[in-house]
Amino acid sequence: MTRTVDAVHDDRPAEARPMEANLRAILDERGRRRERGPGDRTGLTPTTATERLIAFLCTQLHGAFEVADVRQLSGGGANEGYAFTLVYGGERERLVLRIKSHGACCETDVEREFSMLGAVRSILPVPEPRWLTLDPEHFGAPAMVTEFVSGVPAPTDAVPLATGLGTVYGPRLAAELAPQFVGHLAALHRPPGPRPSPTGPGSPSRRCTPGSTPSCAPG
Repeated sequence: MTRTVDAVHDDRPAEARPMEANLRAILDERGRRRERGPGDRTGLTPTTATERLIAFLCTQLHGAFEVADVRQLSGGGANEGYAFTLVYGGERERLVLRIKSHGACCETDVEREFSMLGAVRSILPVPEPRWLTLDPEHFGAPAMVTEFVSGVPAPTDAVPLATGLGTVYGPRLAAELAPQFVGHLAALHRPPGPRPSPTGPGSPSRRCTPGSTPSCAPG
């Protein structure tokens, strides 16, 4: 038996359709970058990243500090990553600067990411978020600084090589990673106490469409 479902057609212009405010802002900015042309991109060298890190941290830290050993990280489909050492208050700490890539394969909201890292840090093994900036004057695009988590994206002897986009790990790695993945997924869906509520994102107005449930109230 074949059943046909009629799709609901929304003929309103894109700017009139309900959308989270933060996602609309991200897509609008992507459109403006496209109009400005290919010359508008982040593309920091380690030297420039060092200079910008020092300028940014001057607005966040009190007292003398040093930024050293800045190294650009490989990989990453949505961010440019730079590992660096911060010497501050008599301690040395390895941190990561993540800058939103202008030519990313996907658009994500750095403010939401920063908020959620803090919200699930007691549940999942994620890096501690330290500082956030939405002002492109600092790094050319929104960015955050987190702690550095040691490890490798994939073992060098893995065949096929593990890849985030293809999600191909091979039987050996799949057997090791599957229980961890299921465990983390289960933990994420049963947070202790009140469910974490991220800051930053706005919710689109709820609107009824033909065939919607009776609980849908006009927005």
